[in-house]
Amino acid sequence: MKKQIESTGKSVEEAIRNGLAELMASRDDVEVKVLQVETPRLFGLLGKTQARVRLTCLESDDKATAVRLTREIIGLMGMQAEVSARDENGQILVEIRGGGDLLTGQQGRPLDALQYLVSRVVNTGRKDEEWTRINIDLEGYRDKRTDALEGLARKLARQAVEQGREIITDPMPAHDRRVIHLTLKPEKDVETFSRGQGEMRRVVISPKEKRRDSAPRDNPRRPRRDPRRRRAPR
Repeated sequence: MKKQIESTGKSVEEAIRNGLAELMASRDDVEVKVLQVETPRLFGLLGKTQARVRLTCLESDDKATAVRLTREIIGLMGMQAEVSARDENGQILVEIRGGGDLLTGQQGRPLDALQYLVSRVVNTGRKDEEWTRINIDLEGYRDKRTDALEGLARKLARQAVEQGREIITDPMPAHDRRVIHLTLKPEKDVETFSRGQGEMRRVVISPKEKRRDSAPRDNPRRPRRDPRRRRAPR
């Protein structure tokens, strides 16, 4: 199914520019159909109705589109890097080489945002079953990040069991939280769940059996004397 969108503007040319910006495409990548030209209302006294056009993306390879979009976006970010793509397990893996750590800072959130944007544009107008999954990586960052998170998860799980209390991670993006959950899912001694809202969402690692001595103990109190009882005379 070809990707289609409709866009509007004060003129046909402006409507086309708005549509191209939304698709992140060039004029050669689309077929344009004018649905409505701008027309004056009430002899021009009430302004003009907006022009409306339909843009249909020409058939193209999703890999080529993903590579082009990635290059354009990182170019706007001032990055100089090589971009390539390949099919992997029914998905498209876009690999970026070079460009420094601009995309991998903040726990990889800029890289996640880039992947989300490229995926949305490549799959514009498609139904869920037609969706092509796009993964974007920078010099093996995602594998390294996953290995580090798996090690962190096991370390925190040991602490939770040894100390008999919940261990809470720093705020994490959704991908990182998922790695923690999946790593500890087979563990019999701990369970995990997420807590918090938005960017402050964290993973809680909780021991299934908490230490008994971790609970506060009550101070023993002497039993009260019955005031009705009198001491026996010596």
